[in-house]
Amino acid sequence: MTASVIPYLRTLRLQKAGALLKQSSLSVAEVAYAVGFDNPRYFSRVFSEEKGGSPSSFRDMD
Repeated sequence: MTASVIPYLRTLRLQKAGALLKQSSLSVAEVAYAVGFDNPRYFSRVFSEEKGGSPSSFRDMD
């Protein structure tokens, strides 16, 4: 039985989103679209679950 690739892809997208939040001036919605999410609200919820904080608070962390 093979594991689903979906959680792996989501993790990769969220890692890329974290890098974009830190290294660019894109809005949270623009980052969401850039990494393949169709809904910025869903992206924010998933990001918060995975990273323990909102995308905007993640950007402000050191």
